[in-house]
Amino acid sequence: DEYNKFFGHITKLGKFGEPKVRFYPETKDGRLMGYKSRTFLGKKFGYENAGLTGISNDLSGMVKFKDMQFRDIVIVGGEEDKVAFFQQFSEYQKKNQKKKTKKGEVPDEYAPMPVVSPTTGEGSAIKQIRDNYDFVNTADRIFLGLDNDKCGLKAMEEIAEIFPKEKVFIIKWSYGDPNAAINNREGKDYSAQTIRDFYNAK
Repeated sequence: DEYNKFFGHITKLGKFGEPKVRFYPETKDGRLMGYKSRTFLGKKFGYENAGLTGISNDLSGMVKFKDMQFRDIVIVGGEEDKVAFFQQFSEYQKKNQKKKTKKGEVPDEYAPMPVVSPTTGEGSAIKQIRDNYDFVNTADRIFLGLDNDKCGLKAMEEIAEIFPKEKVFIIKWSYGDPNAAINNREGKDYSAQTIRDFYNAK
């Protein structure tokens, strides 16, 4: 909930408290334009969209970081992966701070690392990223962490071509995407592997 709230995601619950629909805010030049919807049962998008959504809008999550100075940025495949990776990396930073505090050392202060995603899927990601080129290219290092399937790999190749070669790093997720590392049938938390995948980006 903490990380969904950070990004302004709203969850509609069923009568037993189960998540039924997630609403993702979409912005244009930092202004709220509408909400994209995802129905969890059957993984359907758009049935309860509100306002203006789509490829002409900012990257999902971009509004949270657009006025920040940042060294690194991570681009993932979708809104759930965006929250999942942001959560896992933020928790990793908090653990490091606690360890230093316990040892009597001064803990590092971390600014949040921008994590964004296309709003219209990986197939059209290149257009939306091209439209927001200046924002993404502000970073010294651009980490591409779209899904490890054929569509995701093709999209990452296309995106990598438009940025300076030395800036781009490709993440290979051990569990396919960041969300699967913490939302899986086994009920396991593989966040440590997600962080390892990030630092192993080539």
